[in-house]
Amino acid sequence: MKNNCIKFYIFSIYFLFNLNNLFSQLHDAHWILGEHTSSGDTTYTGVMDFNMTNEPILDNSIFKAIVFFRSNSSFSDANGDLLVFSNGSKFFDANGDVITGGEDLHPGDNEEYGYPRHGEPIFLDNPDGSKSFYAIGGDNVNFTDANNVSSTGEDSIFYFKFNYDTNDQGIVEVSNIEERNTIVQDTFSNERLVTTRHANGRDWWILLNYHKSNEYLKMLLGDGGFEVNDIQEVDESPILGADQPVMSPDGSLYAIYSWSGLVQGPSESSITWYEFDRCTGEMSNYNRYLLTTDGIGGIGSVAFSPNSRFMYVAMEETIYQFDMEAEDVVASKIEVATYDGHIDSSLDSTSMIATKFNLMQLAPNGKIYITVPWTRSRHLHVIDQPDSLGVACNVIQRAVELPYYHWFNMPSYPNYRLGPLSGSPCDTLGPVASFAYADTDTTAQVRFTDQSAKAPTSWHWDFGDGTTSTAQNPSHIYLTPGTYEVCLRVENRFGVDSVCQEVPVIFTGTEELVNADLFRIFPNPVTDYFTIQSSLEVVGVEIYASDGKLLLSKNDRKISVADLADGLYIVKVQFRNGRIGFGKVVVE
Repeated sequence: MKNNCIKFYIFSIYFLFNLNNLFSQLHDAHWILGEHTSSGDTTYTGVMDFNMTNEPILDNSIFKAIVFFRSNSSFSDANGDLLVFSNGSKFFDANGDVITGGEDLHPGDNEEYGYPRHGEPIFLDNPDGSKSFYAIGGDNVNFTDANNVSSTGEDSIFYFKFNYDTNDQGIVEVSNIEERNTIVQDTFSNERLVTTRHANGRDWWILLNYHKSNEYLKMLLGDGGFEVNDIQEVDESPILGADQPVMSPDGSLYAIYSWSGLVQGPSESSITWYEFDRCTGEMSNYNRYLLTTDGIGGIGSVAFSPNSRFMYVAMEETIYQFDMEAEDVVASKIEVATYDGHIDSSLDSTSMIATKFNLMQLAPNGKIYITVPWTRSRHLHVIDQPDSLGVACNVIQRAVELPYYHWFNMPSYPNYRLGPLSGSPCDTLGPVASFAYADTDTTAQVRFTDQSAKAPTSWHWDFGDGTTSTAQNPSHIYLTPGTYEVCLRVENRFGVDSVCQEVPVIFTGTEELVNADLFRIFPNPVTDYFTIQSSLEVVGVEIYASDGKLLLSKNDRKISVADLADGLYIVKVQFRNGRIGFGKVVVE
């Protein structure tokens, strides 16, 4: 047969990939929350478990007393099993024990009470698909300029590589940590590393601003490891101070909240954003908006809605929403929440805690969680519907009451579930569907051959007659002649693709579909055996699975189905006069 009348069905690769992987890349399933100092509370460390649940499960019983400061990060395997977490000074396993090789992230620094850098180290899965991942961070240093103004930053960007496997008890755990390696040494700002998937859906972009500079270092983590990709000069350097950058979930926008209140000079708060090209790593279309005009800024943060349309900016007492699809983004600003004045008592009841707004992070359940600034608290705020415009986003103050005190840090995660950018010239890793077909010695049976490119790992065939197969190269028996639209969908971890062809099925010669008055299967459905009833002499009976695989071959009219699982099967009957007929039987 000839391949003709090819019809291509174009799917949104991004949508399908992320739909199929919605709960298959749960590296951010466990948020570790904890105290800063030993304070007499019986529990210092707890977990928010987002593993397959819409609302996080709060647990304060599984961890030892571990002290946190500004650093806070964790990593789970793709199924959501916690592998490691860190307070920026050490690496701990799921039981809270220090992992061998993870005793000291920053040699020479004595950070007994946690490391003073927000959101680091960042954990990234290995693009090569192996059971390994990376932790990337920087060493905190103090810089003093010519005017004797002191500021903090980083002078060394490093990584640790983790390998993990399943132990004898069936528990997934880290098997070893490879020693610390330096990626680059220079003078970098104190803002945290920012990461997003490359347009190929596999590799990672890593961005970091140079200290007091409008230059950004861009690194790429691929299946061969780390490489310094480029240095890009942007329109203006961020305001020096407390900076919190973030990437939108779709990787198209880079934003940074800046507050200069931690260094000398006027106290200003601003939000800066760029468009980001996941293919080239270039930032473009610079925008900056000064959030304060009275010289009195404040600590804050920025986060994006799951659909990347809305940007949220938290400024201690106010939360704003910006519509990134609006013609005038600044003019779209809406105040969606104002601090309600609630005061909590501190742990020792000697001071009061104003439950204002601080750091934000988008969670796997599609909600944005917000910490209380400057101190420990038992509460987190929530933006419950962040994809909704205006106050419909529903900011709920103190929505989460923790069973433990938590310092004001917040874990930072990239969008692990971001797939390839459909239509991008860099979308080079997803499969390309293609197949051929040919008839067999049995004219009603068609053999299909997968010819897809770029290493698909799963196949789904729709034969156009209501039956399907997941075999790579199936054969299929058609019961009636005609033209069938056969579709093949292939997938790998980088994407999906589909193709359809019209396949003509023609019965020729003496082989034809036998009518019901010539050939009957009784009983049907069947539980133990059936009999072929016909006025013609039967010389052979074959039973096939729906994908064309031969299961039984007999030269008797009475056929046992004891070895067949429940389901639908195709029966081929050959008669003495050379005619061949096909029917269906249901095994129960």
